[in-house]
Order: sequence, then structure tokens, then C-alpha cells
Amino acid sequence: MTYVLAYDIGTTGVKTCLFSVEERITLLSSAQAGYGLYLVEGGGAEQEPEEWWQAMSRTTRTLFARTDVRPDQVAGLSFCSQMQGLALVDREGAPVEFARCDTSHTVLREDGTYSYCRLDCMQPFEQYLPAAQALQEQARERGGLDDGEDAASLFFVSTLPWVRYTAIRQPVPTPADSNPRLTWGRFWEQGGRASMPVTVLCNHALVDGAHIGAFFQALERETGALAAQARQRPRD
Repeated sequence: MTYVLAYDIGTTGVKTCLFSVEERITLLSSAQAGYGLYLVEGGGAEQEPEEWWQAMSRTTRTLFARTDVRPDQVAGLSFCSQMQGLALVDREGAPVEFARCDTSHTVLREDGTYSYCRLDCMQPFEQYLPAAQALQEQARERGGLDDGEDAASLFFVSTLPWVRYTAIRQPVPTPADSNPRLTWGRFWEQGGRASMPVTVLCNHALVDGAHIGAFFQALERETGALAAQARQRPRD
């Protein structure tokens, strides 16, 4: 008896089927599992490769549990998915480039300690602000210092609203990780202009000066657009 596993990797989930192949092809069992579809501003959409893998793994285990077929009896695999999709992984099978990166922020608590707060930075700004405020309050009340198993995908963000500075250096682990670190300082007004220090720390094995320059150019555009919107709003 020949057995084949077939995976239909769709937009919001995977359907996995186990077939026996003789003179006729017979469906022995099937299972489905969903995963996220993350919409971004501008009409884009992203997904997490790890969620694809977890859904495929769950449905495969389900089929083996429902039937008497063993994994070593499967002679072939078949995939139906999006066109021209490529997910690069390392030796352990973990993605080396993340399809989605959230931000992890430090939130000061009343007792002087702090907790981590994870935010979806891909949201439109008008949705991001109220969502961020609610999550920060949750982190302040009952948050911890655990970024989760996917911590390697995060941007680490710190805010120092008490300090005006010209340079800052942060400690990093050894060996160095790949998480970019962004720090925002205290803003001040002078001569009709508002200024605020911003620093970026990245692993030079992954980022060059050109990338840092592109970041600050994009930051300048975005803050300029926000300032223009603020000037257009009627004052109370």
C-alpha cells in the first residue's frame, strides 16, 4: 500500500489529507487548522511562517492519530500553496527572516519596577494609539518580563521622557542578538521647533549605515506627516 500526504496551504488555514494510492486514489482522512492573516496599512497582508509550520504539524499528527498509517509508510508529499513563496530557515528549521515584527516596550510601574508591553506597530496610527494605551495599562497592572518564544522577532523600544541626551549606549548580550533597539528621549521646544533625541542600535552583521540612514529618512517623513495632520486639526 502506498500513502501520500497532501497539503493545501490557503490564505487563512491549511487542509491536510492522507491518501492511499493503488489502482484508485482513496481519501483516508483529512484535518484543517487555521492561522493568522495580518492586514497592514496600504492594503498589504502578511503571515507568520512559523504559524504555517505549526498548522501543518498539528494536522499531520491528527491524521496519524485517526488512522493506522505510520509516518515511515508515507511515500510522498504534495503541496498546493501560493505562487513563488519562499521561507528561508536555519539549521533548526526556524525562520531567518520574519514576515512580521512587533515592538516590545518597557512600561514603568508604580513601585519603580517595569514590565514589557508588546504592541502591533503595523496598525494605522489612529488605531494604534488607543490600542497601545490599553495594553500599556494592562502591562502596568499585571505585566511581566517575558517576551515569549518569538522574542527574536521583536524590536525593543525604550522611552526616557526625563532625559535629554546627545548619545546613549545600551548593554547587549554576548553573543549579540539580532533585535534592533530604539530609544526615545525627552522632547523640548526652542525657536518654534520641537526636538527629541532618537537612537538606534543594531547588530552590524545585519545592518549597515545605509539601512540606518533609510530608517531616519522614513522617520522624518512619518513625523512630518503627523505634524501636518496636527496643524490641520481645529483647536478647542
